[in-house]
Amino acid sequence: MGEPLRHNLIQVEILADFSEKKNCTPAQPATAWVLVQAKDIVLPIGTSKRDRLQENLGSPDVLLSPVDLASMDPAFPEGNFQCDRYQSVAMHAVAG
Repeated sequence: MGEPLRHNLIQVEILADFSEKKNCTPAQPATAWVLVQAKDIVLPIGTSKRDRLQENLGSPDVLLSPVDLASMDPAFPEGNFQCDRYQSVAMHAVAG
């Protein structure tokens, strides 16, 4: 297992622990956290599975307290996840 994957799996474990406390999926508090970062954020949700769409649409229902945010903010600083989601050619197509 490469170092970037090992690093990212630690971040996923933090989300899994947090979601267990909130009784939701790991994606939901992650998405809810992004939504509270600023009032002008519009989160594009893309999926090919209906159940994932339902999961994502439930993210605003996950209420994050100031204590929750205080624990999540240092755990997920900007640029914390390592490696691109797609290979560089595909990232160029996605990011423009």
